[in-house]
Amino acid sequence: MPKIVTPNSATTLQIADGANYYRFVGIEFFAAPGIYIQDLIQVGIGVESSVDQLPHDIDFDRDYIHTDAASGGKRGIALNGRSTTVENCYISGFWSTWQDTQALAGWNGPGPYTITNNYLEAGTEIVAFGGAVPAIAGVVPSNILIKGNLFYKPLSWMPGNANYAGVPVSVKNDIELKFAQDVTIDGNVFENNWKGADQRGYFLLFNVRTELGQVPWAVVNNVKVTNNIFRHSAAGIDITGHDDNGGGSASNFLIQNNVWDDINGNAWGSDGRWFQATNGANNVTIDHNTVFQTGFILIFDVGQEYNVNLTNNIVMSGWDVVGNGAGVGISALNAYNVGGIFSKNVLVGAVSSRYPLNNFFPSSIDQVGFVNYAGGDYRLAANSPYKNAGTDSKDLGANLTTAESTASVIPPPSTPAPPATNPDPPSTPAPAIPAAWAQIISKASGKCLDVAGISTAALAPMQQWACWGGDNQKFRFTQVSGGYEITARNSGLQLDVMGQSTSDGAAVIQYPFWGGANEIWQVNSSSDGYYSFVSLNSGKCLNVRGSSGADGALMEQVSCSGIDSQKWTLVAEQVAAANPSSTPAPPIPAAWAQIISKASGKCLDVAGISTAALAPMQQWACWGGDNQKFRFTQVSGGYEITARNSGLQLDVLGQSKSDGAAVIQYPFWGGANEIWQVNSSSDGYYSFASVNSGKCLNVRESSGADGALMEQMACSGRDNQKWTLVAEQ
Repeated sequence: MPKIVTPNSATTLQIADGANYYRFVGIEFFAAPGIYIQDLIQVGIGVESSVDQLPHDIDFDRDYIHTDAASGGKRGIALNGRSTTVENCYISGFWSTWQDTQALAGWNGPGPYTITNNYLEAGTEIVAFGGAVPAIAGVVPSNILIKGNLFYKPLSWMPGNANYAGVPVSVKNDIELKFAQDVTIDGNVFENNWKGADQRGYFLLFNVRTELGQVPWAVVNNVKVTNNIFRHSAAGIDITGHDDNGGGSASNFLIQNNVWDDINGNAWGSDGRWFQATNGANNVTIDHNTVFQTGFILIFDVGQEYNVNLTNNIVMSGWDVVGNGAGVGISALNAYNVGGIFSKNVLVGAVSSRYPLNNFFPSSIDQVGFVNYAGGDYRLAANSPYKNAGTDSKDLGANLTTAESTASVIPPPSTPAPPATNPDPPSTPAPAIPAAWAQIISKASGKCLDVAGISTAALAPMQQWACWGGDNQKFRFTQVSGGYEITARNSGLQLDVMGQSTSDGAAVIQYPFWGGANEIWQVNSSSDGYYSFVSLNSGKCLNVRGSSGADGALMEQVSCSGIDSQKWTLVAEQVAAANPSSTPAPPIPAAWAQIISKASGKCLDVAGISTAALAPMQQWACWGGDNQKFRFTQVSGGYEITARNSGLQLDVLGQSKSDGAAVIQYPFWGGANEIWQVNSSSDGYYSFASVNSGKCLNVRESSGADGALMEQMACSGRDNQKWTLVAEQ
């Protein structure tokens, strides 16, 4: 994919005053190794004083937006424009030990903002609105849609976790609203959050802030949180009605039809509270949630709240409903919750005398009647006493069938799945698993299993995409104990069920192989000549989410049912037989030499006669300058290739293994992306293959023009990958 890289802490892309109607599709934006970035991308500069000055109608689609993972950075995209969309993107690596970090944040634009179907990763706040003083008086980020995303914090950031990498990353929450209005948070999956920095570890923090009185118009209003799954956190949600100075206001919240799983103080720090309402929170409806928390159900503090309504929820008793200084249950509700309703809730293990009538008090989870509690299916079985028992005559708790249309929340099947194996002998045996790299093609859609965004990063999601032959669509099966590891060619990483989950709907990603059962797949053939791939960890099948036929449909594991979205065929890569060399290439010269393209007759050239690191390589009409002269020095594994004018070496940018990765000059440090194998062809020319990726130095788009850039591409034997060497006399 094309790349925009910053060699320093400056932004890669700044969309300035008045720019409009731009789409950025399939681009990798990143900072060079060792660089800590502030704003990788800026939509608006943040100092515009009028809405009319702001850029608008900006769309980021299928982009890979990331830091140097070892260095971190503050922010992926600063959203300070109008009408901005971020969709189908992978945004990762934004962390710090000393300042707040976000994947996406905005404070100086009115919106609307659409954030859909992304992987989002950051330390303190993954998505944030507000938190800084806007230059536009009265502006409030508005009409915000956050739908179908995966919010994720790597466990390598968590001290005490077995995966901890040793760097104390600052962690706070997943979504923070300090001033925003008309916000919909729907159909997302939130995974991993813990107590860190100066907060309790809430997934959601809706705390209106006037920034010490400088934003007196601050509001957090009209927020809907619906159809989401929240997994593994120290706390759930915190809503504050006013700032600590009494300014600002927050009202009109709907928290409905969500599953909150493993809100656990012991595992994730803090006290495992689900909900907190403070300082005049107003008009809050908490309805049809299913919650597994270890601490408080709800805690009131700092003044009275108004119209906080808890209805139709299933929660654990934990530490009960409390109010600071006002006791437990009824006494806390009477003291703090003015005008609120507490009705038709299931409080597992709670003492009934502490709570209002018209609630339910089973003594154990087993008495609730979930379809499959151990398997993570938290809908109610037909014989549950709480079927159709709600104030609305619906089942109590979350009913995830209402979220079937969302991108990330896929309910388990309503009936047990049939066995994965077919009792009849196969009538059309599946072909043998190829030893070569192979495409994995869906029977249902005819599309290829694909590493999203051609990413080489751990945790990149797997999707389906129209087959086009890229290395991110080629996989190798290696037999291990219990099954196979399945390796992506472009990244060298393996198919993995995220978080070792055994649940239906768990995401399938790529991750370094460590031997876990969630990275081992059993390969079963079906009677119609296709394969299914079954996770050894869960016994569930690789599945195209929602049985979709669309490009970009994500992979998940689901109970094996034999449907076509779980069936695959393998098409092995064809490798041409090598021909004996009929015209041997001349020996590699010891002197400085020009490297001349067979296709164009032009010379490899350091663009702009630059001596700077990261300068791109191009082709140009041969003219004899030192920026067109190179020396080959043999090292372990191949050759380093040095430009005479700069003394720097040919380098594949960012150690990428992807087709299209730029070839630049960079100081030699011994990386495999700076070492080249020199192969001769039968017609007397050389090709130069990166040891890191196995891909060939290539003139982009087979161009014959001056200035055509160099890249790496899968070796094909075409003339734009063939070169001759002419030594300096």
